[in-house]
Amino acid sequence: MTIEYWHVDAFSDRRYSGNPASVLILDTPLKRFEWAQKVADEFNLPMNVFVSPNSVDNHRENQFEAYFFTPTAQVPLSGHGAISTCHTLWESGRAKRNTPIGLATGGGLIEVTKTSGLITILMPSYSPMGIPDKAGEILSSIGLSENLPIEFYGLDPKRADILIELQSADHVASFIPDFEAIRAATRSGLIISAATGGGDFDFVSRFFAPKFGLNEDWVTGIAHGFLFPYWAGRLGKTRMIGRQVSRRPGIISGRIVSPTHVQLAGSVTTVLKGELFDSAPQGQES
Repeated sequence: MTIEYWHVDAFSDRRYSGNPASVLILDTPLKRFEWAQKVADEFNLPMNVFVSPNSVDNHRENQFEAYFFTPTAQVPLSGHGAISTCHTLWESGRAKRNTPIGLATGGGLIEVTKTSGLITILMPSYSPMGIPDKAGEILSSIGLSENLPIEFYGLDPKRADILIELQSADHVASFIPDFEAIRAATRSGLIISAATGGGDFDFVSRFFAPKFGLNEDWVTGIAHGFLFPYWAGRLGKTRMIGRQVSRRPGIISGRIVSPTHVQLAGSVTTVLKGELFDSAPQGQES
């Protein structure tokens, strides 16, 4: 059998920029998780999504379920994976155009819409969970100053990301990461960010997650579920634009919609589409 897949670039209006993802379209919900991890490793993109019609809420239009895999691990939710998936569903004709998509994920039900050419996604707005133990040691171990603001963000204390505010946008762009030190110092991922002080963007950021096979993720939707609430408090704004200044930079617009949710928006561009040849029938491990 063959499985249709799309390769797209998220949070960018041009190819070969932003964050790439593969989206594999299944007829039935994913059961072969070991196989899916092998496929993600084979594609070796930051995010690989397996999407199918929602087996529970299948009486409503445009309802799907999605599973997200890095090359080395399954994750409950990916912002750039979610908007890549919905772009693919609309472009492939699986979902009705100009109609919101409900995406059931390990991180909950996500609603995705398209407005004025941008795909918008309603994401959880993560609150700070306090300062990490031995914050000074963590900062010094990854080559940063002990005087920088540092906080845990997330829903699960065991998987919380660390967010560190640097002195300037230049410091964020020029930071040289030690991936082994970051792996040892973090429970999940590391976000570094700084205000721009003006111009087209309100803040810049970078994201590192070596524990999940992503030494540096290029444009990270879920990290902005931390960043927009953080900078809303620091800058006194509810609408902002962030730029992730990785090797493949991308732009994310955001709006605080409630104490628990933030709306993110960005572009997605198709790079290629094709067929994956798979010799094992659905429901069996390969």
